[in-house]
Amino acid sequence: MSDVSIFRKAISAFAALVIVSSVFVKSHAAEPTHYLFMPTARINQPGDLVLGLHEISYALPGKLQIQASILDNIGRLSLAAKYGFHKSLAGGVGLASTFISGDFVEGGPHGVPEGARARIGGFLTYEFGRRHYGLVLTGHTQIGDHVSIGADLGGRITPSKVWSFLWETGLSADLSDKAIYLYGIGGLRFNVAVPGLFIDVGAQALEFNIKSFGKGAPHAGMFFDVMYCFHP
Repeated sequence: MSDVSIFRKAISAFAALVIVSSVFVKSHAAEPTHYLFMPTARINQPGDLVLGLHEISYALPGKLQIQASILDNIGRLSLAAKYGFHKSLAGGVGLASTFISGDFVEGGPHGVPEGARARIGGFLTYEFGRRHYGLVLTGHTQIGDHVSIGADLGGRITPSKVWSFLWETGLSADLSDKAIYLYGIGGLRFNVAVPGLFIDVGAQALEFNIKSFGKGAPHAGMFFDVMYCFHP
């Protein structure tokens, strides 16, 4: 069975789970706590659950949230605990590793090259937001076989409850290899039909070494995510 076939079956199973949950589970809608790759400063209400391809998170009491990233890494961490210091400021600490290989994500998940050893990472994110727009800035670091520091900047424009436009750009300086990596991405987030169901689609310039700019890099890639956010 091909990777594409497996991926399609996974999407179909997830969609079926969302439909069944929306019919039989009495819940209130929650929201994802990330843009595309970047974490937001918001922590969901205790007990809120997000099930998605890029974010699986559960909010605990005390402004604490645990989260995992299956495809690509939110905040450049695959498994982390996130704490809300303030409604506009949050930080996370966890594991930077690869759950899904580059068969699905060319070159490896965001922030962690394919085949890299797991690292300890952290991020600090500041979010300025209103109903119709938002801006988020994240500083991040990874420590392990490679040491890196970096920063990402993202924005949100929300003309209606139905859709939003999201964009991000960022860099990471690998102090071990003495290299600087860049990426950029833009996409649309849709929230239609089922409360708490969000679908992201977009296009990205996959993270690349600036020394390779114009020499076959950057490579373009598609972005896709589906999330169901609810309180069981």
